[in-house]
Amino acid sequence: MMTDTVYSESVLNETATAAVTFTTNNTSAALSSSDDYSSALGASGLKSHANDDSIVSENGMHNNNNNNVQPYNSVPLVSSTNGNVFQSPLEGEIEVYYTEETSWRLHGGRYDATASQNLKPLPEAPPICPSQFPPRWTFNEVSRVLYGDFTDHPKGPLEPEDLVFLLQMMERDDITVVTEGFSCVDPDLWTLSMLESLVGDDVCHQFRVFERRLVLQNGNCFESFEEQGQCCNMTMKDYIRYIQQRNDQLKCIEQRRQSTLTNTFKSTLSPAEDVLHRNELEETFTYTTFKDSQTHTINCINTILYLIDYDFGKLLPAQYDDFIRNYIAPQLLPGSQFCLMHAVNAAGRPFMGPNLYITPPGSFTNFHQDGHGTVDSGHQCLSGYNEVVMLRRLTETHKRNAIILLNGKDSFYHDALYGLPHAEGAAVKAPRWPHVEDIDQCKEMNYYPSVFILKPGQFVHINKGRLHAFRKLSFSLLPDRDCHSNLRNEIIHESNRKNLPLNDSLCVSVAWDWTYR
Repeated sequence: MMTDTVYSESVLNETATAAVTFTTNNTSAALSSSDDYSSALGASGLKSHANDDSIVSENGMHNNNNNNVQPYNSVPLVSSTNGNVFQSPLEGEIEVYYTEETSWRLHGGRYDATASQNLKPLPEAPPICPSQFPPRWTFNEVSRVLYGDFTDHPKGPLEPEDLVFLLQMMERDDITVVTEGFSCVDPDLWTLSMLESLVGDDVCHQFRVFERRLVLQNGNCFESFEEQGQCCNMTMKDYIRYIQQRNDQLKCIEQRRQSTLTNTFKSTLSPAEDVLHRNELEETFTYTTFKDSQTHTINCINTILYLIDYDFGKLLPAQYDDFIRNYIAPQLLPGSQFCLMHAVNAAGRPFMGPNLYITPPGSFTNFHQDGHGTVDSGHQCLSGYNEVVMLRRLTETHKRNAIILLNGKDSFYHDALYGLPHAEGAAVKAPRWPHVEDIDQCKEMNYYPSVFILKPGQFVHINKGRLHAFRKLSFSLLPDRDCHSNLRNEIIHESNRKNLPLNDSLCVSVAWDWTYR
């Protein structure tokens, strides 16, 4: 289904006629005349995929038996004679800039690597040279986001220059690659009424439950959400009815607030003020579960239901075909040209998606690494806003240290390496969202945290082994210490200026795992 946009080696070679050669000792790069823009990689040690079928080796290097590409520091991890990789031990891990995953070896109960108070920062990343980027690309040094604007790109495959540059930059784990314009779906196929007509009677068991809380801090009231540690089940038409009822009630609440407030800026009210604009009876939502045929009642405003891991390739084939057919970068999808599973048909490889995710604003996904650090992943935002924190790829020891830092050194420990972010029966208590000072400490350790908002129409590539967390942006102010406070305020002010609704805008995303080769 992706054969129309698969690039042959000869086509790619017209743009990239030679590999980037990196010498560790003098950080020099030998580039061909047709690869001038590749020098923007700096001393990155990256090598174009256009000329070989190399794969990432155990220590993060490309192993194609030519020994041209070395790790980012001077520690020799590849034999100079046959290119075989020496596997570093878990104890006393060698702290290289670009390290392959070791956490999968510990899965099953061994926790040998622990964070030390005397842990030294990682080596600094190679420089970035935005002046040599292709025209569509820009780089934000603060957020470490490399942004590619393809909103004006015609339907069809990417130009070889952009594709090669995209693949090269995706190999770097100290930056975050975000593009806009890759997904060109038919909006008529992606409506709630269309979903209800196709799968309304189907029962889904994967609705994660979050409860709204109002928290008082320094005299100000803020909205937060807590995951309840279990899934509920209902028919899809009941879920769509819940969404519609919630949107209707949000509009009623806003009308009541504007009629009583002189300042119409949408901030979070205190519990006493909040209840003045609420109607508990109208907010009551009732549904019947499939497992026990019991009737359950929730408050459609206070309770957030998050549909996760919905296999829409099997259950919504029309939407799936529309997404795949109109995705202008199909090389980034599971089993595609640049996926390690390319030679394995869909029935023979593990299911990797794409999956559909639907939720009102407010839900979140705790820090985790996809596939326990063994797979890359992609997240395409179709509607709504995602607040994202992502770190560079780290060794086992530094990952554990990062979780401690991001958790504010709280005694509560979140198992981001081996636990599942939405595991059934997981504890209700979750680590708080990172504060500004937590991000600063990660920067001091050269973890290169990316703190940004993924907007509608944008795609983010997540390298394997990168700890990351998502939070669906709700239309309420955040405490100043929250690392997304300023970014959210910008979205709120922009939406107020344009008179755009946010809280009733559904967050819809498509996400998948794959193995970038």
